[in-house]
Amino acid sequence: MKTRYRFIYFVPLTDDAWICAANRDDTILGSVDIAEDWRKWVFNPADLRRFSLDCLQDIAHFMGQLKKP
Repeated sequence: MKTRYRFIYFVPLTDDAWICAANRDDTILGSVDIAEDWRKWVFNPADLRRFSLDCLQDIAHFMGQLKKP
């Protein structure tokens, strides 16, 4: 599973949650976990974070690799 991208990377927090951080300075950008009411993986951005198209595509790629809840 790919967890490191050009500008961001993901680390497991629990079996059902991942942290997304910046390669440059390890700033936490958000998290990926399962929204139980939707039964899908979701990205939860940290407050006041902005994302370029490249980063959003990397986040979508990462989430696409995760097992279906």
